[in-house]
Amino acid sequence: EDQLRQVFEETPLGMAVLEPQGTFRQVNRAFIMLLGAGLEQLLGLTILDVLHPEVLPAQVEELERLLQAGDPGSRVQRRFRTFTGETLWLEVTVTRLRGGDPGTLVMLENVTERRYALELLRASEEHFRSLIENAGDLITMTDRDGVI
Repeated sequence: EDQLRQVFEETPLGMAVLEPQGTFRQVNRAFIMLLGAGLEQLLGLTILDVLHPEVLPAQVEELERLLQAGDPGSRVQRRFRTFTGETLWLEVTVTRLRGGDPGTLVMLENVTERRYALELLRASEEHFRSLIENAGDLITMTDRDGVI
């Protein structure tokens, strides 16, 4: 049990244990660092309470279904608003805890930079695709040896 507690506390993923009704029971240091709030501030709140206010209702419902099912490894990415006002994209992984003290384990991973990099890549690809498709000149691609 001490090893499991140490894993919970020391993992770089934000982790929280939710009560069966969805309120926070326990959070680790990484969770506190991600959301900028301690357990005292989170008591009485649910994970849905810290979603970004612009998250669409259908996305909220999908996260609610994920939390209810608690299928191991189920994950979604959603925008969250931290207690400091920052917006983060977090990947949410949910697992139902069974046994003596039921609840739900929620793991959060910050994927903001990854999503930002993907958006930049998509924009760049679209820009160059548009240049190629609308070019009035012949464009060819060659390797380092000049082979087409």
